[in-house]
Amino acid sequence: MTPPLRLALLFLLLFQLTHLRAQITVTSPVSRMVFQRDLSNQARVTITGTAPSGATLVEARFVPLAVGQGAVTAWSSMSFLSGTSSFRGTVTVSAGWYRLSVRAKNGTTVLAENQVDRVGVGEVFVVAGQSNVYGGLQRVSSATEDRVVCLDSRQDSISSQLLPLQFSHINYGTSIGPSQPPHLWGSLGDKLVQRLNVPVLFLGAALGGTSSTEWQQSAAGNIGTTQRSSVYRQLGEALLHYVVRTGARAVLWHQGETDAYNGVDQQTYYNNLNYVIQKSRQQLNSSPLAWMISRVSYNNGLTSPAIIAAQNQLIADLPNTFPGPATDSIIGPTNRPDNIHMTGEGLIRFTNAWDQSLSSQFFQNAIPFMPTDSATLITTSYTLPMIRRQGDTVAVASLRSDPRQTGSQYIAQLVRASDGVVVYESAPGTENPILLKLPATLANDIYRLRTRSTSPAIVGTPGEPFTVQQSASSQKLLPVYHQPIQGGTADPAIKRFTYRYEPGSHGFYAMAETTAPVEVRIQRIDGGSFDSSDWYLMPPSSQAPDYDDFGDFNYIRNYPPTYGGVGGVEPKGQYRYSIRRQGDTGPGLWFDLYFLGIRTILYQNEPVSSIPPVLNLGDLPNSPTCLDSYATVYIDVSDGSLNTGNTFSARLSDASGSFTNETIIGTSSTSPVYATIPSSLPAGYNYRIRVVASNPAVASAPSAPLAICNWADLSLDMQLSNRTPLPNQPVTLTVVLTNSGPLSTSNVTIQSRLPTSMEFVDASTNGISVANNIVSMHAGALASNMNAPFVLRLKPNQQGTFSVSAQIMASDRFDPDSQPNSGTGDGQDDAAAVDLRTPDASGQLYVSPNPDQVPLPSVESNQPPADPAKADLSLLISASSLTTPVNGTVTLTATINNLGGLAATNTKLQLVLPTGWQVASTSGLTVSGQNVTVDAGTIAASNFYSVTIPVRVSSTATVMAQILSVSQPDPDSTPGNGYNNGEDDETQVSIRLRQ
Repeated sequence: MTPPLRLALLFLLLFQLTHLRAQITVTSPVSRMVFQRDLSNQARVTITGTAPSGATLVEARFVPLAVGQGAVTAWSSMSFLSGTSSFRGTVTVSAGWYRLSVRAKNGTTVLAENQVDRVGVGEVFVVAGQSNVYGGLQRVSSATEDRVVCLDSRQDSISSQLLPLQFSHINYGTSIGPSQPPHLWGSLGDKLVQRLNVPVLFLGAALGGTSSTEWQQSAAGNIGTTQRSSVYRQLGEALLHYVVRTGARAVLWHQGETDAYNGVDQQTYYNNLNYVIQKSRQQLNSSPLAWMISRVSYNNGLTSPAIIAAQNQLIADLPNTFPGPATDSIIGPTNRPDNIHMTGEGLIRFTNAWDQSLSSQFFQNAIPFMPTDSATLITTSYTLPMIRRQGDTVAVASLRSDPRQTGSQYIAQLVRASDGVVVYESAPGTENPILLKLPATLANDIYRLRTRSTSPAIVGTPGEPFTVQQSASSQKLLPVYHQPIQGGTADPAIKRFTYRYEPGSHGFYAMAETTAPVEVRIQRIDGGSFDSSDWYLMPPSSQAPDYDDFGDFNYIRNYPPTYGGVGGVEPKGQYRYSIRRQGDTGPGLWFDLYFLGIRTILYQNEPVSSIPPVLNLGDLPNSPTCLDSYATVYIDVSDGSLNTGNTFSARLSDASGSFTNETIIGTSSTSPVYATIPSSLPAGYNYRIRVVASNPAVASAPSAPLAICNWADLSLDMQLSNRTPLPNQPVTLTVVLTNSGPLSTSNVTIQSRLPTSMEFVDASTNGISVANNIVSMHAGALASNMNAPFVLRLKPNQQGTFSVSAQIMASDRFDPDSQPNSGTGDGQDDAAAVDLRTPDASGQLYVSPNPDQVPLPSVESNQPPADPAKADLSLLISASSLTTPVNGTVTLTATINNLGGLAATNTKLQLVLPTGWQVASTSGLTVSGQNVTVDAGTIAASNFYSVTIPVRVSSTATVMAQILSVSQPDPDSTPGNGYNNGEDDETQVSIRLRQ
């Protein structure tokens, strides 16, 4: 081998090894994850992952999977975390259905790129209540829309260790995780997707037969050992693990049948459900999570006006709460064959009722919960039971989507609930859950558990509070489950892989969704007696029983027991469960696990969608600040190519930037497109341009905002030759018309209505006429950056003070900052006024008439609108006197105002008295040295709290005060951060001694 050839081969080998090492992973979002859109039809999607070594830049962008299902975003830079190769960043994405592309670069060189298919921005709902929204009453059809999504997981008794961050299309075989069958939600999802043109995600937290009391008691932490006695936990898990990541539009609540049967009164139902609603909001950092409440009570022919009244009262009383379906009228054997549950035609009517309640008015007014907490990359929820004893071992389970580095470990933290102080930590490890033994010396108190990672250092969200007390009974550790360990090599033909297992009977079915025939193998790896460990061909699902669990799985293999509960796949054993394409050799794709009687998808591989190429707009020539008549639009095509016969069309938005009623301004078969700006368009600063290709149909991302400058900016100025003439002495009035705009205008007229006792004398400029004491000035055409003076003479015919006004009456060109013929009292620059007075004026004022003044807007407050999710506190302090003799008593008055939209709870105020000063009366105060603390309690929205504090003053000095703490967030200040930050929650007052 020659040296040059050997060198070339070595270079090729090094290039291949470098290419193989250069990988980029995305830990969030995952496929089919849907993020809640806000009221402006957008969401800020957080992207996390790890980049290959050597990467100096990570970028991400979203590309719609189909035209009309979103808008392509520009590449956005991500930030590296803590000096690691892990990254995190956010991209603002319009509602739609996308492929996320993420790439790592060194300089301009792309090192690696990865994609996540089917990421949505749309609507997220949590379903809660009892059997009529829980389902399982009949087999339902699969959703026809690809954009109808669920968390496909079902557990009879929820185990946090096994909750997945994995989403699926809704079909008749899926579950609406974390806890219920698909029921009507696939059909309702189809209706919403078709109507709203956005993806829809449902999370399930309902349970049949449950009462409002069971919901209230379990929300309060009285969680029992049965599924019904712990029913709220299903909603809590959905909120604490999933909604904190995705956001949500609302909880869809349908419950009342059990309460009607039990004769629950109106106030009890109201109190129970109000508690549940407030608990759900508290779990989302006191955000006003929207609720839609059905009016429902029908049970075996009986209805309860008290339950309906309570539901209506909740809708009327609670903010961000909306009326859901009224279903007591859906009755009869065709609608409720068992006289309770809606099935058959009744289920169709029930679905339509939900669709009608989720109206356009609801979507305009229901304020969605939008996630903002970066700690939700690691979430922890419940610690059961919720009363523990020192020395107990607890399993701290967390749902993790953090971008961990190789070697990173996790640590469980025990946090005191009252102040967030970490009182104990576990040893580091990689297990999930982490076992933590409560210290024997731990004080009786209320605590929370959370998980943190070491590389990068991320502290997760804390779980639900639980109580530790010495008098409690010691609790055994509940069963600990671990996520399966995955290995081997995936085959692109395998889309999904899982199992159906019945531990009691040992009945086991291997399940796969693939595009090619596959083989399956089960091996006992802990020394058990299972003896069927060969590779077996998986028969098509047509040869298997018609179980709902088999929906969408096209290959099924049964491992039958010898007879019920004997032989076959034994429970409590550890197995290696493998799949590979038929005819392949090697281990295939495998999982080491314990088979459980739950529904979970072990492996899911969304096929990469075929998406059209991406159109990228070049900068408009010379980066114009505004466009008048023409624009040249350059297009670059990436990620594919266009077909023969394609035509580009440049589209212009309306003045607000919306393309709903876009205007085609130019077409071309090649780049660039030469576009013509219509002269009839109103001027504006927020126009945008996009380009649409015809073959295939695909649109570019919109351009940056542009100004359309097809205007003439007209203004008036007036000057007098003499402002103090004698009666009947003429004065010269000069009216100057100026065009400061980029375009010329024509047919401009000006009018001045002369005041009473003011007469027109003559004019030295052509185009001036007078009739009925109204002076008209005809300017005709006026070019850009030109002016036109009009000179005339007026005279007062008696003593007095005069104000003469004029305004532009007409122009052929739009003016961006004034409106012709709108009156002379609106402050616009197309009107002007001058005043004069005779030397002996007696105070009589004569003003030009203004009969055509357009209505003026009402005076707007200069305060920002109240944020319904925050309490906006400010602090004032005053003194009864600013001077006093030595040791004189001065009364300080501190007032806390809450201008926010949310009540402030647990509010505390702190004052620092100067050295030597003393509090004259400590009633209601906590005094520690010179620090005085006042418990202000709860301050309602748009309300205030005031307290007086008498103090003895011994020296000239300054009292400082601040809001020490409050449970709610404040938009413009941070409680307890000191006295010299310039924030409105701190203040001071100075008092001096009199000599």
